[in-house]
Amino acid sequence: MYLHTLPISMTRKRIKREQVPNEKKRQVVFTKRVQSLINKANELSILCGVDVAMVVHKPTTNNEVLWPCPETFRERLQKFLDFPEFERAKKMVVHDKHLDNRLKEETKDAVKSHNKKDMRECQLLMNELVMKGKDFNEVDLVQLNKLQSFADDMLKKLGKRDEELNNEQQMQHLPIINPPHIFF
Repeated sequence: MYLHTLPISMTRKRIKREQVPNEKKRQVVFTKRVQSLINKANELSILCGVDVAMVVHKPTTNNEVLWPCPETFRERLQKFLDFPEFERAKKMVVHDKHLDNRLKEETKDAVKSHNKKDMRECQLLMNELVMKGKDFNEVDLVQLNKLQSFADDMLKKLGKRDEELNNEQQMQHLPIINPPHIFF
């Protein structure tokens, strides 16, 4: 007997980010996506205990969706608008600012990853030189520069650790001075 099994993790098909040409399909996609967006807003509201209000409006028709209901939407919008402009501006995330922050984080992560890779390469090269007896004449200039940088970093780390240990020892050898007892 032949049984067809589905893969454990099915990936979604990528969708094109363009307007759906067929009007009926577009309406179906619109309805499904709005419902999905409402579900996400509801989850956010419940899980995080925040006020969420949402308006979805098609410019060609007069069928806006005000979520959770028109009265609550107006209350939440008014509550937001009652905040001073300065306070609102402080808390709002501008897309450009958000992208700049993400770019900085990604750049930091890339630099850390590159440094870790270089560190690992230096450790392997050092192992080949010391343990396996590889000749220094076989090492090129780039590798020697990396080794020097690696050695400098290790010496700095050892120096910091030495200072920490010396400070700990000095703190242990300080005499404990008892405060004088005051009698009344």
